[in-house]
Amino acid sequence: VRMFDTPCTSPGKWCYGCACPCCFTYSQRRELLEITGEKYICCAGMFPCGPLGRPQDENCLVPEVCCCLGLALSGNRWMLQSRFLKQNDPCDDCLICCNAALGCLACLMQVFGADEDATNAVTCLSDIMNTCVVSCMLAQHQIEIEQIKEENLKPMMDEILSVLPPQQQEMAKL
Repeated sequence: VRMFDTPCTSPGKWCYGCACPCCFTYSQRRELLEITGEKYICCAGMFPCGPLGRPQDENCLVPEVCCCLGLALSGNRWMLQSRFLKQNDPCDDCLICCNAALGCLACLMQVFGADEDATNAVTCLSDIMNTCVVSCMLAQHQIEIEQIKEENLKPMMDEILSVLPPQQQEMAKL
C-alpha cells in the first residue's frame, strides 16, 4: 500500500501512528527482530559508528524510539526494504522529500530571522506534515509486517548482501 493511501485504507493504524509513534515504532522493531531472527542494533544498523554498530541489549530500543524517533523509524523502514526487498514508490519518495524540505525551510527561517509570524506558520505546517508522514509510514510498515507474517516470508539478505557497504555486510553476518 502506498504511504499516501494509508489514512483511508488503514485508519486505525494511521491514528495509532499519529497518537503514539514511539510505541508503534518500538513494537514494529520488536516484530522485525523476531521475524528476521536478528539481534538488536541501534537504528537497525543504518549508522554503524562505534559500539552502535554492534548488537546491544534490546532495552536500548526504548531510548532509541523516544530520543531519536526519526532515526528509529527510518531503521525500521530500512529493515523492511533491505530484508524483504520492498521499495518506495514515487509517491512515498515525494512525501518524504517534501517533508524534509519543509522542515529545512522552517529551520532556515528560524536561523536567518525571517518574519516571526511567517516562521511560526511554516514551522507549524512542517510539524503537521511530519506527523502525517510519520503516521502514514508507520501504518504502511505495519501492513507490510502483517503481510510478511501472513505469507510466512523469509528475509532475502542473500540477494542484496553484496551491494551493502562492508560494515553492513559484517553486521548482517551476526
